[in-house]
Amino acid sequence: MTPSTSGATDPDRVVAERALAELTLRRPWSMRRFVEELSLQRGRPIEIVEGLGEYESIDFSGIWIPLPEKDLIRHRSEVTAIERDGIIAHELGHIVLGHDVSEDERLEYYSRTTPSIPAAVIQRLIDQQACLRSNFDAPIERQAEWFATLLMQAAEELSRPLLPDRELSPRQRRMLERAAVVFGWSM
Repeated sequence: MTPSTSGATDPDRVVAERALAELTLRRPWSMRRFVEELSLQRGRPIEIVEGLGEYESIDFSGIWIPLPEKDLIRHRSEVTAIERDGIIAHELGHIVLGHDVSEDERLEYYSRTTPSIPAAVIQRLIDQQACLRSNFDAPIERQAEWFATLLMQAAEELSRPLLPDRELSPRQRRMLERAAVVFGWSM
């Protein structure tokens, strides 16, 4: 899902672009590698868990739970690989953008956007300071979704083959292959 914009200078997109520009994205691209490197850069582990556990029956696809010792991202289990990476990218957006929401704001947001969630579950989510990927009417959700969209676009670019479409001489091909190896890239 790409957040809607009212123009090229959407403030939520600009926030996400600036945050993404500060990160190092590498070839060969993988979400796992990106999460590992981001954890190291931040000096704080990020753990990805498949399945929403006790929240599986609730209508959202991912959740970020900042725990004292690590950041935990849980995502719905029955999704495609691209959907999974998009969910993870959205939750990483919350982490990278430093989103912090007060308990009152969180309560109001959950009550408004997910009225089917029982009050006891909402309280647990509030206690855990969780952010849900469910609704994009709040600025932090739009920013996180822009971050995910832009990260996934960059990932697609980094996943494309390095070799040009035109034919290469054997010498040119060997030269490009050696350069790729030096930088740890896949051909």
